[in-house]
This record gives sequence, C-alpha cells and structure tokens, in this order.
Amino acid sequence: MKTVAIYNRKGGVGKTVSCVNIAGCLDKIMGKKVLIVDTDAQANATSYLMLHDIDRVRYSLMDLFGDPEITPDKIIYKARIPDKKNEKLVESNIYLVPAVRELDKISASNMYILRDFLAKIEDRFDYCLIDCPPSVTDMTINALCAANYLMIPALAGRDSVTGYGIVVSEIDAMKQNGFNVNLKILGVFLNRVDKRRALEEYYRNFWQGNGKKSAHFAHSVRDTSDIVNAQEFGMPIHYYKKSAVAEDYVDLARELNFKILSYENKVKKGGN
Repeated sequence: MKTVAIYNRKGGVGKTVSCVNIAGCLDKIMGKKVLIVDTDAQANATSYLMLHDIDRVRYSLMDLFGDPEITPDKIIYKARIPDKKNEKLVESNIYLVPAVRELDKISASNMYILRDFLAKIEDRFDYCLIDCPPSVTDMTINALCAANYLMIPALAGRDSVTGYGIVVSEIDAMKQNGFNVNLKILGVFLNRVDKRRALEEYYRNFWQGNGKKSAHFAHSVRDTSDIVNAQEFGMPIHYYKKSAVAEDYVDLARELNFKILSYENKVKKGGN
C-alpha cells in the first residue's frame, strides 16, 4: 500500500476534493483499491463520501485513538456512490476511515498510532490517501508520520510558493526531531486553474521552470463547476460525468503513480 498525505497549511486549496477525486480516478479508471483516511475535524471527506450513507457510521478515527487495538473493520467503511442517474447507490473500491468534529481535541503522546494501524492493513489496499487538516496538531503529525509520500495542493499565486516553503520547513523540522525521516515530498500541484488568466500561466511556468524537478506536478486541475456539482451529489467526478476536469485527474493520478514508482526504483538502486 502506497500511503500519500495531501496537506497544506493554507485552507481552501482543495485538499478534500483532490483526495476524493484522485481516489475516484484510482478506483474507476486505474482499477485500484483505495483507502481514504479523514484526519480533518471538519470531516469534509466523510460528508462527501458518506453523504447518502451517514447513518452507517458508528465508529470513526476518534475510536482508534481511544483504543489503538480496535478491530480495523470497525472503523473502515466501503463507500457506496450514487449512480449517474442518482437513483441508487453503487459499489466502489473506495474505503473510508471517517472523521468526527472531536478530532481537533485529540492530544496524543504517541505519534505513530495511525502508522501502526495502517501497517495492519497494508496488504488490503493499493493506495491510502490521507486528507489532512490545515494546521499542525497531534493529528497532523500522526498523519504525516503514517505517510510515505506528500502532495501539496495549491492555488496559483504567491501563496503557492509561500505555502510550499512552509510545508517543507515543517517536514524538515519533523525529520530533525526523528519523525518519519523517510517521508518523500512529491511536490505542489495547482488546483482551480483558469488557463485564460495570465497569473495561472505565470505560476505554471514558475513551477515547471524553477529547476526543482521534485517540487511540482506537471499536471494541474482546471476550474469548473463540474467538481462542485459532483460533490453536491456525493460523487467523485469519474462517477458523475465525462469531462475535461475528469481527464485532469487521470493525468494527475498517473503522474502520482509514475513519481512513486520512479522514486521506489531509485531507492532500490541505492539512490536518495
């Protein structure tokens, strides 16, 4: 199982939407079995995927922190997603560990509770995507300690550069303190891009031309109402309709997979 945290200190950059739609692409297009772990007390990934099934949720990530030996199947739910006619729920290969509002009250002396939990189920899924809160808490550190890789969603603008620097500094500090020294930052990817605006083109060129190959994703996600509409019905975009933005996520998911495989091959050969 390849575990990827989706994190930025800035809110409103599309962490949850990216997490759910990348999962939907990995599931629907690439045939992968995906676990989403919602570590954000806002529980947006939970309300997105369990919109029509919320009454099934009896246990959550909160229960894991109350009892680290909890049976995994108690807190893992299979997402059932409306069909394109919004008439019935259909099975997916997306699974969820849901969040609750009380997560922001967690104070944990053990920063490896989530890592140890995921180690028990790593042979059950191809990917685990962790939707992180936009703040540094014990829950955030648990999420980052559980991840193998990190993606940083951002909007075009100076905040994307500043946010990247803040996240890199946080990860460096975390590693210096001995936490997850092998965490690999895969880079920034841009959300809600409008190619008609010069600002987007400037920052796309900035990331692609700054000489840091690992600092960015070549593919970005365009701005479109299809994403909002799909979320309103509780559907990842690939379950909602064929559209240009669905292809954006295909490109992004394939690049994600390529980056991970390239890095793992490099490590096997003795590289950094």
